Amino acid sequence: MTMRIRARSASAGTGKTTSLVREVLLSLPQTPLRRTAIVTFTRSGAADLRLRLELALREMIEKGRYLDLVSRDKRLYLEALSELRGATITTLHGFFRTLLRLNAPSLGLDPDFAAQDELESHLLFQEACFEVIAEAVSIPMSSGVSLVAQWGTDETLKTLLELRRQRAYSPFQAYGNLEKELLELYQEAAKRTRERQAGRVLDPDDVEEWSLRLTQSPDMLSRVHERFRRVFIDEFQDVSPLQARIVHALQIPLVDLVGDAKQSIYAFRNADVNAFLELYQSAEQLAPLTTTYRHPPTLARIFTEVAERFFPEFEELGLPARVTSAHTEDLSTPIEFRLTQADTIAAARKQEAEDLALRLRRVYARGTRWEDMVVLIRRRTSLRYLEPALKLHGIPFVLGRGRNYYARPEILDASLLLRIRAEYHPTLLDLARLGQVPPLNVPAPTPSDTVDSYLSRHPELLELLEGIRAAPRQPVAFLRWALGVFPIDVSSPEARSNLEGLLRDLTERGFEDAAKAARFLRLAAEGGNDPDEPVSGSGAVKIMTVHAAKGLEFPITVLFDLSDDPRERSGRVLVDPHSSEVILKDTPEFERIQQHWQRRREGEDLRLLYVALTRAQKYLILTGSVGGTGQTQGWLLQLSFLHDQKRSDVRVIHTEKTNPIQEVEVASEQPLLDPQFASARIEAPPLTVRAPTRNRKSFRFTESPDQDIPDFGKVVGILTHYAIAFDLTVKGMGVLKTQQILRPYTPQEKERILQAVQDMLTTHHQLTGDRKERLEDHPEIPFAFRLEGVTWNGIIDRLYQTPEGWVLEDYKTDQIEASDLDEAVQHYAPQLAIYREAVRQARPDARPLTVRLVFLALAQIHEVPSEVLDQALQHLQENLDGSPAAAAENPVDW
Repeated sequence: MTMRIRARSASAGTGKTTSLVREVLLSLPQTPLRRTAIVTFTRSGAADLRLRLELALREMIEKGRYLDLVSRDKRLYLEALSELRGATITTLHGFFRTLLRLNAPSLGLDPDFAAQDELESHLLFQEACFEVIAEAVSIPMSSGVSLVAQWGTDETLKTLLELRRQRAYSPFQAYGNLEKELLELYQEAAKRTRERQAGRVLDPDDVEEWSLRLTQSPDMLSRVHERFRRVFIDEFQDVSPLQARIVHALQIPLVDLVGDAKQSIYAFRNADVNAFLELYQSAEQLAPLTTTYRHPPTLARIFTEVAERFFPEFEELGLPARVTSAHTEDLSTPIEFRLTQADTIAAARKQEAEDLALRLRRVYARGTRWEDMVVLIRRRTSLRYLEPALKLHGIPFVLGRGRNYYARPEILDASLLLRIRAEYHPTLLDLARLGQVPPLNVPAPTPSDTVDSYLSRHPELLELLEGIRAAPRQPVAFLRWALGVFPIDVSSPEARSNLEGLLRDLTERGFEDAAKAARFLRLAAEGGNDPDEPVSGSGAVKIMTVHAAKGLEFPITVLFDLSDDPRERSGRVLVDPHSSEVILKDTPEFERIQQHWQRRREGEDLRLLYVALTRAQKYLILTGSVGGTGQTQGWLLQLSFLHDQKRSDVRVIHTEKTNPIQEVEVASEQPLLDPQFASARIEAPPLTVRAPTRNRKSFRFTESPDQDIPDFGKVVGILTHYAIAFDLTVKGMGVLKTQQILRPYTPQEKERILQAVQDMLTTHHQLTGDRKERLEDHPEIPFAFRLEGVTWNGIIDRLYQTPEGWVLEDYKTDQIEASDLDEAVQHYAPQLAIYREAVRQARPDARPLTVRLVFLALAQIHEVPSEVLDQALQHLQENLDGSPAAAAENPVDW
C-alpha cells in the first residue's frame, strides 16, 4: 500500500490547531471520522482538539460554514458528530495502545492490558536491579561479578538507572568488557521487569517496543489499515526517533504532520528535533503557517529576529523563521527588561524577586487581573526567591503540580517517615532528618555520633522510632497514623490538600509495602519532569515552568530569573546515538559522545527560551540579575542583543538605580457600565458565622488540682479528644508525647498532663463497652450549615448507629461536681441543639437520634431530653437571627 506523508510547519501562535481541525473537516467526504486518528502529545491537548472539532462540526451543521469552508451537506457533519464520542483523538502512546489492542491476540498480549506510567515502571525496574546486583554479589560466576566488585552496589545501581534513561536508542551494543557486563545486568533486569508485567501491564517504552514489532507483520498491518485510513499528528516536533520510525513503518495511507522545529523541547522524553526534520524533508511540504494571531506586530517582528539568530539552520531546510501579525493594534515597546545588579549574581536574585513583586502590584493596580499574568521559570529552584517575595507583598499565586509535587516539603516528610518505617535500622542521616520534623526539632548529630549514641542522647527520638516500628506497615494506614502524630507541614490548605492527594495516589497505585512506596516517592521527587496539564487558578498569578506552559498564552507574561544557569553533569555512562554503543566514562570515546549530547542540550536550551518568549500575547516582562562587573549568564546572556543595545522596541530598567524612563502602564480594557447600574449601591448582608461553643449559659466549673500548670484543662481536653478520635489504647498513648501542644511544658508537667489524659481515656473505654454492635461509627465530624441567617460550624465528637438508632455523643473533660450535673446540661444544651440540627439536616434518616453528654471526669453519661434541646434551639433562633443588630451584638466567630 502506498503511503503519502504531508507535513506543515507552523510557528508559535499561527493557529496550527485551528488549521488541523479545518483539515479534518476537509477530509470527511473521503474518510469518515471513525476511520481517522487525530493524535497529539498531551492529554490536555487531545481534550482541546476534541472540543474544537465538536464546535467546528456544530458550526458546519448550524451555519454551513467554518472559516473558509462552505457546505450544505448537514448529513456528513451530523454523522461525524455522532461518531465524535468514540473517535480516536488521543496522545501518540494512546494511539499506539489502540493499535496493540487491535492485534493483542497475535502479539500474545492481554487485550485488556493496563497502561503503566513511567514512574511505576521505573520503580519495577529498580526492584529488578536490586535482585540482579544482589545475585552478582552472592552467586559466583553470575553476570556482573567483576563490575559490582569494582564499582560497588550503589554505583552499579545508579549506572543501570542512568542507562535506562537513555534506552530510546536500544538495542544497545557494548563498547568494551565492562560495558558488556553492564549490559548483561541491564538486560537481565529488563527481562525480569517484563516477566512481572506479564503482558498485562505495559509502560510507555513497552508500548513503543510492541508497536515496532507490530509493524513487522503484514497481517497485523492489514488489520491496522482496515481500521485507520488517515492520521493527523499535531506537535510532531516532539517525537523521538523510535516514534518517528513507528509512524513511518505503519504505512497508513495518508499521514498529515504539523509541527514547529523551534518548539521541540522534550529531550527528557527522548524527543529529537532531527526526527521531525528528516520526515519533513522527505514529505510533501504544505504551505507553512506564518501569520500569528497571538502577537501584536512589534512582538512578531522581535520573535522573528530571535528565530533568525537562534535557528539559522532551520531556515536553510525550508522552515521559515519570519512571522507577520494579524493584529493592527500595537505597543511600541512590548518588551520590558528589568535588570538587578549586585556584587554577585547570587546576591542580586532575591532583590530581583522583590522588584518583580512590586511591578506586578503596579500592573494589577491599573486594571489587569491577577489571572491574566503568568510567571515562567526555567527550573523550580527559582521558587526559593520568588515565593517569599510574592507572599511578602500579598500577591495571590498558584503553582503548577507536576512530578515535583512530590518534592514539596510535606510530601518529602511523608516519604522520610515511610522510609524509616521500612528500614528496621535507619541511617544516622535519616534520624537527623526525622529529628527536624515538628514537633521534635532535636539538634543535628555531631561528627563523632553513631546511631546508638545519637539515640541515647535523644530518648524522645528513640521513643518515636519505636512507635514508628509498631505502627501499621501498609503505607496508607501508616501515613494516616503518622499524620495524627506529626503536624507535618499542614500550615496551609495547599499542604493539607497535597497530603490528602498523596494518600489517594498511593491507594490508587496499590502499594502494600512501605519500602516500595518510599522508593516510589524518592524516585518521583528526583524525576523533576513537568506535567502535561496546565495549572488552573482564578484570581491568582500563575507560576509554572516553561515546559508546563507549552501551548498556552497569557496577556502579561513574565520570564523570571533569566540568570539561572543549570549545569548538567554527565554520569558514568553515555550512549552513542548513531551506533547505540554503551560507553563508560574515562574511555577515549566518552568525550566525543559527551560533546554530541552537549550540543543537543544547547540547541534545546535555545528552543526552550523561544517557547518561553512566545507565550506573551500583549506584554513581556523579563527579569535577570547582573554581577558587579557587568557579568551575565544563562538566558540573560543569550538575550544580550535585546538589552545591551539602545532599542526603541525594548525598555531596559536597571532596578538598582532611579531610571528616568517612565514605566509603561499595562492595563486591561474597562467595560462600559450602565450609569444607573454603576451608581446603585446595595448593602451587603453581614457575615455571621458562629461556633456552637460560644452560645452556652454561664457556668462555674470546679478548679482542677493542677491549675498551677497553664492551660492545663484545655490541653488535657484537646489530647483526650484526639486520643478518643483515633481510638488510642492506654498502651498506645506514647504517640501523644510528640504532640506539638506539649512543647512548652517541662517533663514533670507533661507527665501530669498525660496522666490526666490517661485517666480520661480509661474512663471512656469503661463507659463505651462493646462497640462491635455499631452499624456505623464516625468520630470528629466537621459540619457547617445555615439556619435563620446564621451559619453554624463546628465538630461533632462522635456519631454512631446501633440497631436501636443513632447516638450523638459529646465528651466533656471539665471538672464538675455531681450535684451540678443538671445545671451543666443546661449550660451545654445550646451547643448540643446545634449539633443535633446539623445531623438532622445532613442525615434526615438518622432517627431516632439520642444525644448524650459524656462527663469523663465524673465517669457518667447523661442523656439530654429532646424538650431541653428544642427549647435551646428556639432560644437561639429568637436571639441570633443574622440581622445587622444581632451581628453587631454577636461578633463573627471562626
